[in-house]
Amino acid sequence: MRIRGRDTQTHQTWGKASHLAISISWVRFLEACFGLCSGVIVADMSDYRHKRPNVSSLIYHIVCPAKYRRVIFDAEVDTVLKDVCLDIAQRYEIAFLAIGTDKAHVHLLVQSVPSYSPTKIVKTIKSLTAREIFHRVPTVTKRLWGGEFWSKGYCISTVGRHGNEAVIRQ
Repeated sequence: MRIRGRDTQTHQTWGKASHLAISISWVRFLEACFGLCSGVIVADMSDYRHKRPNVSSLIYHIVCPAKYRRVIFDAEVDTVLKDVCLDIAQRYEIAFLAIGTDKAHVHLLVQSVPSYSPTKIVKTIKSLTAREIFHRVPTVTKRLWGGEFWSKGYCISTVGRHGNEAVIRQ
C-alpha cells in the first residue's frame, strides 16, 4: 500500500525511528515515581521535533479533572498515571515534560508534533490512562461509580518555548 508516493511500511518505520530520538531523563522520572523529588520532569524542556518537512516545538499545558471532581489521586494512582504516561510517550510522538497531580485533577506539560491535534492528544492521554488506572488500581472503581475516570472537559493552552521555564514548572 502506498500513501502519496510513499510505501506504508517505510512511512511507519520512519515515524518510529524519529520517535526514538526523544530524550527522556530516566533518572529524574524514576526519582519522581518513588517520591524522591517534588516535581516530575520526564523529558528535557526545549527539544525541537524534527520531521522531514518541518521543525516544531509545540508545547501544551493540559489540565484534566477527575470525574465528579472526586479526590482520586493518591500515591498509588499517581504512580500508575506516571507509568502509563511513560508508556504513551514510548508509543506515540508525545513527550511529557512535566506531570503534576492535585487531589482532584492532573496538570500535564506535553510536547508533540504538528500532525497530532490538541484534541487528539487529550483523547489519547485520557483514554489510555483511564483504562490502565481502572485495571491496575481496582479501588478506584468504588470511588467512581459511573465507570468513567475523567470528566468530559479539560483545559488546554499553549506554552511558549522561550518562556520562563521555572515559572512553568511551578
